[in-house]
Amino acid sequence: MRVEDAAGAVYEGLRALGWRRYLCAMWIVSGELRAVHEDRVSAAEGMLMASTLRLVRDVVVGGEAVAGAVSDAASLYGQWNVMTSEWSADVMPGQWNTWMVFRDLAGEVAAVGPRYESAERVDLAATDRWREHLPGPLLDDPGEEVDDASPVARTLAFLERAVAGVAGLSEAQLSEAGWDPVLVQEEIFGESPVPRKEE
Repeated sequence: MRVEDAAGAVYEGLRALGWRRYLCAMWIVSGELRAVHEDRVSAAEGMLMASTLRLVRDVVVGGEAVAGAVSDAASLYGQWNVMTSEWSADVMPGQWNTWMVFRDLAGEVAAVGPRYESAERVDLAATDRWREHLPGPLLDDPGEEVDDASPVARTLAFLERAVAGVAGLSEAQLSEAGWDPVLVQEEIFGESPVPRKEE
């Protein structure tokens, strides 16, 4: 797999989605990023992630961000801002970029940041997690290729499939699922591929 091609497909796929589909896809994407970093997520991070995912799920199911959701999103955005500003040397780049994805996702719902902003760091959140063992700084290599069985490739393949799956479902299929991202993910993958705590 050529990493830049796969990461680009995820990014472009997200940006091409209508707003409600985008949030639905980002719920699946963000849930996977959380799972990828699960071994290092603190209790505080876990609570913020769960709250952000629950908020996004409610907005997708409801079809819009009502006043209460916007207020909750603004609060979450503020909490994520505090966390991202406290970045220390023991927080690896992939984990920090995951924080930024969640922060920007809350900011989009709160309308304090531009829509589709959270898609900007998905590739780094997904790939840097698997590059931590490499010596020196993490440099972007446009020609980087990885084995299809590698963790990087498997993570990007999951994200690609999730985004393409949301894009490919008909309105009738989404309506039948109640626009619930949990059921949408099950529709795409057959079942939830990673056991998840109740959002």
